[in-house]
Amino acid sequence: MTETLKYTAAMPTEGLGTSDEVVPLRDLAREWGIDVSTARKFVIKSKITTKKLRDPTRRGQKVLCLTPSNADRARQVRREESMPAKGSG
Repeated sequence: MTETLKYTAAMPTEGLGTSDEVVPLRDLAREWGIDVSTARKFVIKSKITTKKLRDPTRRGQKVLCLTPSNADRARQVRREESMPAKGSG
């Protein structure tokens, strides 16, 4: 399981629920063994909600993030569509 980022109050997470924990899309892409742009297309096609947030580990660049529940949903949809992570199986 990937580590979730914690954002400070200076970095708004509105629209992502009450938790300040989010899962960056790049972490899901790394978990699945695919490029971030491919993961983004998959998430958009699956109609899973994302939010752009500024990431302090990326010098304030905006990154796509998902709530932990949306990240779990994306993992589930990916499993259901028989797309295992690269290197597994």
